Amino acid sequence: MKIAVVSDIHDNWANLEQFCLQIQEMDDVNNVIVCGDIAAPVTLKKLSDCLPEKKIYAIPGNVDGDIEGHHRIASESNNVTFFDHIGEIKLDNKKITFTHKPDEAKKLAESKKYDVVFYGHTHKAWEEHIGKTVLLNPGELTYFYYTPTYCIYDLAKMKAKLVLLYS
Repeated sequence: MKIAVVSDIHDNWANLEQFCLQIQEMDDVNNVIVCGDIAAPVTLKKLSDCLPEKKIYAIPGNVDGDIEGHHRIASESNNVTFFDHIGEIKLDNKKITFTHKPDEAKKLAESKKYDVVFYGHTHKAWEEHIGKTVLLNPGELTYFYYTPTYCIYDLAKMKAKLVLLYS
């Protein structure tokens, strides 16, 4: 099973649209994890609408001020689960958690409770291994600091593929 992991959208609808077009073409990707900084709830709605066949798991970041709005969008959709602070799911017998801040993500990885920990906030793609846990940041979708990226994570192989949004 493969999942798409994205972070730091910051209401960049052009890049979000491009991301959606790419993910729509990936039949083997049925789940999307969003590691915060979506920004406005309408951006989460746009993501939900453009990927109606994909299950979306999201958490807030430090710029996501309207948490109630995000929860409302999730409750009105058929494909979005919005967690308050830390997301925790199990897919393909793998324990996965995701948060926004790197320090918190590192602590979660050090807990040895998870197979994979995803995070955002720094806008910089990063992967490291803490024991048997993979700690991974997919980079930023918005293009504030770095080239827009996201990752496709293969749970069967426990391997990440960093994808440049515009190649």
